[in-house]
Amino acid sequence: MRRIKTKKPAWLVAASAAALSSQLYAFEAEDVFALRAGPLAIRPYASVSETFNDNIRYQSEMLVPQSDFITSIAPGMRFLLGHQEVADPFAPPTTEQLNYLSVDYKFDQRFYAQHSDMNGADHSIGIRSFIKGNRLSLSGSDDIAMLNSVMGGGYLVTQIVNRNIYHDSYRLSYRMTERTSLYLAGTHDTTDFSKSTSFYDGTSLTGTLGGDYRATTKLYVFSELYYSLRTLSPNSPTMVTGPDQDVYGGFMGVRGVFTRFESSVKVGYESRMFSGYSQVDSSPVADASLRYRFTDRAMATLSYSLGSGVWFTSSQTSYASDSINLMILDRLGSTGRWTLGVGGSYGRTTFDSGGGYNNREDTRYSANFRISYLIKLWMVASADYEFENFASTYPSWLPGLMDYQVNRISCRLSVGY
Repeated sequence: MRRIKTKKPAWLVAASAAALSSQLYAFEAEDVFALRAGPLAIRPYASVSETFNDNIRYQSEMLVPQSDFITSIAPGMRFLLGHQEVADPFAPPTTEQLNYLSVDYKFDQRFYAQHSDMNGADHSIGIRSFIKGNRLSLSGSDDIAMLNSVMGGGYLVTQIVNRNIYHDSYRLSYRMTERTSLYLAGTHDTTDFSKSTSFYDGTSLTGTLGGDYRATTKLYVFSELYYSLRTLSPNSPTMVTGPDQDVYGGFMGVRGVFTRFESSVKVGYESRMFSGYSQVDSSPVADASLRYRFTDRAMATLSYSLGSGVWFTSSQTSYASDSINLMILDRLGSTGRWTLGVGGSYGRTTFDSGGGYNNREDTRYSANFRISYLIKLWMVASADYEFENFASTYPSWLPGLMDYQVNRISCRLSVGY
């Protein structure tokens, strides 16, 4: 008789760990999760989760989507020099930041109960830094993600897609007077797909020159000019080498940091042109964010962006996209151990006429719900539900493009500071 292997769900693992932790009175968590070696702080952390996904390959209803249970084990390590402010959404906003350098590494291993061919592991590295002198300050962020998972977004890629994603962003500011300052900013984004895919590798380099003026102690007015170079590189000899795209644009905006809320709004215009082509596409661009604290236990964040890019499956197709995101958090009960989170997002992508995508428009919206409980300062248990929907006006019978819906239910246990 064949033995049937079973796996314990994550909520059972979380309950067992919580019961065990209550018995280890001599255990000092800070000795394990907040180590120090001279000026260097070392903070290991880990999480384990169990997720039910009813459409693991992002397929349409006509193809009978496949479902599965997914176990995730995700340890990590964070190294910190200096003092970095912890992002507490319930805390009043602050404009003061001390010098620091942090390096964060995370490994995420996934196991599928029924579809072992989709097992995979992701690696991610994040570097954050801030240095401030008398007049000069430099802030930077670097992110590297090595992913092997199925891609959503309306394309029929039912197998693992290996890809590396790189993002770098730096900003150098010079304070001219007590009220005025100039800054230079540079960003780099690259998505590098494996050679076995039919996707283009994409790279974007952007340089920005800006200045701001402090109108009051809490309100700033600023303006920016930027140039961006976007390139595509084929992953097979049969793919057409795409032309580069030059982007010129500018913004005007305001930002404020107040007792209960902080916000930033900027609007502008940009022009885009593929090298070797006379056609110029122009469109407005915008970016806005708002964080508001209703009380010491409840807050909301709202963000909106309007921008453009080059599509990764066609060498001469650019697109305009806009998205809006909302998240509401509330600490429940008198102890503040329970936290409820409710959120959602909506995005739309409209394609230019090049590359055969005439009149194509994609829409995506999602909704999510989370309840978490603070067992200890170093241990949190949570349960999540997420719904995602993708739809396109492009004919669904064409190869590779399909609408889909996904439901995910997860239970997670996280330890570490």
